[in-house]
Amino acid sequence: MIRHEFDDLIDNYRELHSKQIALSGESGEFFAAYKAEKLAQWLPQLQGPVTMLDFGGGDGLMASRVHQRFSAARVIGVDASPRSVEHAQRQYGGQAEFLWVKDRHLPFPDATFDLVYASGVFHHIPFGEHAGYLDEIFRALKSNGAFVLFEVNPFNPLSVWIFKTGVIDKSATMIFPARARKTLKPYGRIKTKYYFFFPGFTRFLRGLEPYLEWLPLGGLYACVVKPEAKSVVRN
Repeated sequence: MIRHEFDDLIDNYRELHSKQIALSGESGEFFAAYKAEKLAQWLPQLQGPVTMLDFGGGDGLMASRVHQRFSAARVIGVDASPRSVEHAQRQYGGQAEFLWVKDRHLPFPDATFDLVYASGVFHHIPFGEHAGYLDEIFRALKSNGAFVLFEVNPFNPLSVWIFKTGVIDKSATMIFPARARKTLKPYGRIKTKYYFFFPGFTRFLRGLEPYLEWLPLGGLYACVVKPEAKSVVRN
């Protein structure tokens, strides 16, 4: 992974993030738990003492919420920002493990993880470097595991406005779902899931979301990838 501006943002990250997403009507804590619940819905096989990797886990909030949702799981977060890792360890060290990784090489043996997820990480990595990071992720992923890429949907006007006006993503580039699928295609079978159709004031409608996952208008989307035996991984 790259060393990025989050070393300088971590002390005020949650405050900045809350301001950035205020129009959604929800908090960062909500979205972390929300994504953890989506993992449980999309991947019901994740039960018992599975091992999960939070790739680019930042301040550790997402890893903590994933651990709360999957209480028997071992959750490990890695990040390129050493100060973010220090913060995560202080705040959530009792729920997950956190490691600083200075480059794209992951310090884990092949086929370690049942699940790897990356929440809002890849839009901070130059597109030309995505395949290198994915090679490492899929090397560390079990053949019957899954990788989930969580991203902001460029087809949703509110998401675009939030992304482009926020301090946190000022050096990032949105990833269109078609580009994400093209990049992920060598690694396995892909399902694209759209979600967060209803901001806070319409949250009572969220029970409809499972029926709308095909519709590319949700504020967020995810690519769920399950490796295939003949997937090509470049070394």
